[in-house]
Amino acid sequence: MVRVRRVTNPVQALTGAARKVAAGDFEHTVNITTHDELQELAEQFNIMSTQLRDSYAELDKRVAARTQELATLNAVAAVVSQSLDLERILDDALGEIMTDLGFEAG
Repeated sequence: MVRVRRVTNPVQALTGAARKVAAGDFEHTVNITTHDELQELAEQFNIMSTQLRDSYAELDKRVAARTQELATLNAVAAVVSQSLDLERILDDALGEIMTDLGFEAG
């Protein structure tokens, strides 16, 4: 019975960890010290989980940057649609862009 648990307990721990990662908990790790293939599998699982966390964080940054770009373009489009005066359009559009990028006119 002890030999069976030696295999089933780590497999159950990996299964539980896989469920948590599938649910979005990329911080969860598995700590298995069996000095065999199950331990290696757990270590690789932890590496994969860390890589997934990093990938999602990078994706979130990219989405935020793209959202800001689209908001700026939308603001410029709104300015352009309000006037036929090219000089006013350019001044207002530049103002919107500078505001969205956090610059001050000087």
